[in-house]
Amino acid sequence: MKSVDRRVLRVLPGVVSVLLLGWLCWSMDLKGLWQGIQTQSLSALLLLVSSALLASLLQGVRFWVLYRGGLSLVKHLGLVFAVQAGNILLPVRSGELIRPFYMKRWNPQISLRALIGWSVVDKAVELVALLPFVIGACALLPAQLASLQRWAWLIGAVVVVALLTVGIVTMRRSQLRAEVRLDRVLWALGLSLVYWLMNYLIFVSVVPSARLSLLLLLGVSVAAGIPGLPAGMGSYEAAFVWIGQIGQLPKEQLLIAALLSHMMQIAVSLICGVLVFFRWGWPSTEPLAQPQPSGADNR
Repeated sequence: MKSVDRRVLRVLPGVVSVLLLGWLCWSMDLKGLWQGIQTQSLSALLLLVSSALLASLLQGVRFWVLYRGGLSLVKHLGLVFAVQAGNILLPVRSGELIRPFYMKRWNPQISLRALIGWSVVDKAVELVALLPFVIGACALLPAQLASLQRWAWLIGAVVVVALLTVGIVTMRRSQLRAEVRLDRVLWALGLSLVYWLMNYLIFVSVVPSARLSLLLLLGVSVAAGIPGLPAGMGSYEAAFVWIGQIGQLPKEQLLIAALLSHMMQIAVSLICGVLVFFRWGWPSTEPLAQPQPSGADNR
């Protein structure tokens, strides 16, 4: 391939990201974001940004613990921001395809089946770690919503059974049973608990109620996770305002808090993600120092 073609491929992902970022900023309510920043203290803003950044880093460490694929921790951390930037800039969470694409290009020895399997295991561990927060939210529901507790427990039980079923089927079909190590899964579970704690602190930084922040963590996370517009725009804010009214806060205050928390998370992910795309460019096959078969580093 000509050197000119290589340079074009190297900068193309970054250029596309910047163009999409410009379109996203043009469609944002920047006035509402600025109002939110003005109403927050410096300590609250620092808590918001640091919690969002640490939550992202923990996702990268978790996948590295579960399945390294012959790649360094630094590359796994970069992949998290690349995935998040892709999910923000593209619809229906298309960014999830970035991790397996880059990993397969960097290490062709990795089995695509194993990549898909470990991605499912990674998400299953993340959702299982959310259960303690679900239990806490059920215990803290206000009196007018106490009747929802049995439904919450029922849904929680169904989700656990579904996750276990999906995990077992995935491990069998992906031939991961011999590669799954209990110590790595437990480490991943602990990292996921801290990950959800960081997400909880994001809401604590913009809402003056620990109980309401816990309810927001659950409701907004579910709404934002539904494939739809890039970055979950609209669904995040709608869920935030709807759940936030439980705390009897004015809608205007809730909307500003929703915009601030959402936009700052987007900013952290995009800044890091765009830098990653410019640094890596279009991934080329790289010979590894010690080529390993799929899953060898998990044994």
